[in-house]
Amino acid sequence: MPDLAVAERLAAAIDAASAASPKLADVCEMLLADVSGLCVAARNLDYIASTKAALDPGGPCTAIGHAGGFDPAGAAIVNGTAGTINLPAYQDTDVDNRHASFSSQGPTDVTFRVQPDLMAPGDSIISSVPGDCGAGGCWGFNSGTSMATPHLAGAAAVVRAARPAWTAEQVRSAIVNTARRDVITTPDGSELQTDVNVIGAGLLDVDAAVNAVAAIAPVSTSFGAVPANSGQTRTAAVTLSNLSGQARSWQLAVTDTTGSGVSFSLSRNSVALTAGASTVVTVTMTAAKGADLADHQALLRVTEAGTPVAHSVLYVFVK
Repeated sequence: MPDLAVAERLAAAIDAASAASPKLADVCEMLLADVSGLCVAARNLDYIASTKAALDPGGPCTAIGHAGGFDPAGAAIVNGTAGTINLPAYQDTDVDNRHASFSSQGPTDVTFRVQPDLMAPGDSIISSVPGDCGAGGCWGFNSGTSMATPHLAGAAAVVRAARPAWTAEQVRSAIVNTARRDVITTPDGSELQTDVNVIGAGLLDVDAAVNAVAAIAPVSTSFGAVPANSGQTRTAAVTLSNLSGQARSWQLAVTDTTGSGVSFSLSRNSVALTAGASTVVTVTMTAAKGADLADHQALLRVTEAGTPVAHSVLYVFVK
């Protein structure tokens, strides 16, 4: 069973927003915190009140999870207490973490920067629909950026609330540079999707973002377009910051390089930072004459005693 702390913070934020604006009281929010099924569900104030009365009269009951996948009609863990709950009917598509075929892809025009920064749930999301449908509200399945963006905005709000001293740049890095890799598949689910201009840094992980100890600026490093057979070398400065309250020693490495004829290297392979300190590492991209005419990508990985801390995308396009 995953930690419910993130869900409880999300639930509190939803309740506070509903109290501040009556229009939000009938809005359903279902935010996936991780793939094990931890959710926050807040439908309307009356519904929440009745749920509290039924399951946990003494406390909030908007943090709902299930170790084997969310099952609204069956057993659930509600704020750590076993119980059952009945939610509006939903459709289990059994399609998890697949790249949506309609999702936009990078790189950007002209500058050839990596986009997107990361991915979030945005296909077949149950959402509120404008209209007067009575006490039950209006619901429907929707897809697109309008579904993924609120997930990211909500994640940023949670991180900001949990870490008020962090700057906007640090919040962004915490979200992007802790995204989960090696979980997103191609649209048909047949293989892992690793193209950084499809998945960015990976899949949104709210819990990892809240608990981030490193910030990377910029969140990804793009060296633009390099003419074929030009044999160029380019450098970029990357700033690493210690977000934690204690000294840290990190190991740095470049991994997962694709293509032939392009390499990425670092000015050093380790850094030691006191609490709150920052340092700059130089990343060098070398494109040999005859390098493959293609996208070339790699990952800058930050680890501590072998444990992943953060990662950042490196990219160049040889044309």
